[in-house]
Amino acid sequence: MAFQGLKSWGEFIYGDSQEERFEQLDVPTLAATYSYWQKVTPAGATGPEWAAFKLHELPPDAIPNVLVVDVLRNPLDFRYRFWGTAHAERKRIDRTGQKTSEEHPQGRGPKVAQEYKAVVDRRSPLLFTRLIEFPDGRLPLTQIALRLPISDDGQIVSQIVSITHWAEQTFS
Repeated sequence: MAFQGLKSWGEFIYGDSQEERFEQLDVPTLAATYSYWQKVTPAGATGPEWAAFKLHELPPDAIPNVLVVDVLRNPLDFRYRFWGTAHAERKRIDRTGQKTSEEHPQGRGPKVAQEYKAVVDRRSPLLFTRLIEFPDGRLPLTQIALRLPISDDGQIVSQIVSITHWAEQTFS
């Protein structure tokens, strides 16, 4: 696994995301999390209820890479309920309890909020990639983020579980 033991990325630039097809989901931990989400989602529902989605039932290496947001309405916003330790270590921040709208307009918050909004609007899991670049010249990383809707009434998205994988870039 990339970054084992790395405590912080330092400064980085969060690129724009691109939506990917699920056929391209070839990261085992993300695929296992998606399979678990499918298993606990009732037929015809947008997603499982929050009470049915058990973080401790995910693969152990998934949990540090998970974020959970509560969907707030009027106005639409997203508040971090859970901020995994891998995110805290790498990004040097723990945003538990904070809203995506509270981050600087040029920062990560608005970019991630667009992805969360797409999950809310489409009421389906979505897969995104983006490039993470470092001003100090280190090779960039590809971030793969799987965003999974949770629905307490079976229709409206009430939370979103997100799991992230970071892959080092290689050049031949």
